[in-house]
Amino acid sequence: MKKFLFIFLFATFALHANEETLVKFKGRHSLASYHECELPALYDTQSLRSAFFSAIKASGAHAISYTEHYFDDGAYTILVLLEESHATLHSHPECKACFVDLFTAGNTCDAKPFHHALIDYLRPALSNLNSIERG
Repeated sequence: MKKFLFIFLFATFALHANEETLVKFKGRHSLASYHECELPALYDTQSLRSAFFSAIKASGAHAISYTEHYFDDGAYTILVLLEESHATLHSHPECKACFVDLFTAGNTCDAKPFHHALIDYLRPALSNLNSIERG
């Protein structure tokens, strides 16, 4: 009987601990594309970087560090390490477009203000935002 009670208590504890882990282990990956953006907004990489950091802040995320790369054709990529995970932007001025993603763990960040802040800066004729729940 003691053995059965031990197994029952262990299984109950393990199941409960697993449920707590599943509730805590979640995130959202938001993917956006911006088309027919204003070219000066794409080529002015200092302003683009500033707008990207403002968008991150608007989402509720917190930047830790970043790295960036400038391509010969005017394209630009930035990767920002967040306390919550990461954000990236890849500009393609030759197409008047860029791809952006924001991955945040937990449920404290919101991609919509992030997306709207970038729309305000880039002024795209067309944009889309897709989110994937993870966990």
